[in-house]
Amino acid sequence: MTIGEAPLCWYCQHRVEGTWTCAAFPGGIPDIIADGDFDHRVEYQGDDGIRFEPRPDMAVPAKFLGAPPLVGFTGEGTSPQRGGAEVDTPPPPV
Repeated sequence: MTIGEAPLCWYCQHRVEGTWTCAAFPGGIPDIIADGDFDHRVEYQGDDGIRFEPRPDMAVPAKFLGAPPLVGFTGEGTSPQRGGAEVDTPPPPV
């Protein structure tokens, strides 16, 4: 992610305003998603089926609209959540 670019989470209707929590991750959005290294239009371990949905009150960049990628994750390792807990490397997309 480049400086000045807002992540996908910023435009999501499930994010709790003023926090890095959301309906999918009430304990903290994993850094890999919040930092833009995983496209949360694709399933992520522990999201309970809740994924990115654009906020109706914001102009969402075109790159976040349309069909999601076939694979959301391309890196390796673990990603700590902003809330402090750790999340294992996500499984391959279903």
